[in-house]
Amino acid sequence: MATGSVRFDPFLPQIRSDELKSMARLWGGSSQTRKDECISLIQRSLTDPNKVRAAVATLVERKIPL
Repeated sequence: MATGSVRFDPFLPQIRSDELKSMARLWGGSSQTRKDECISLIQRSLTDPNKVRAAVATLVERKIPL
């Protein structure tokens, strides 16, 4: 079964700032990061396979459902 690429980053601007900040912390951001910076950080991080692997490992360690 082939899987296609599903992208959610075009929808990031529609997400509330507090939720984006929470997402950005996973990628190294802080609670003081501005919304546009959070979006950029998330987008850049998703292009780095090593960062993606590390983020998934963190979620697995915390037992957060994927």
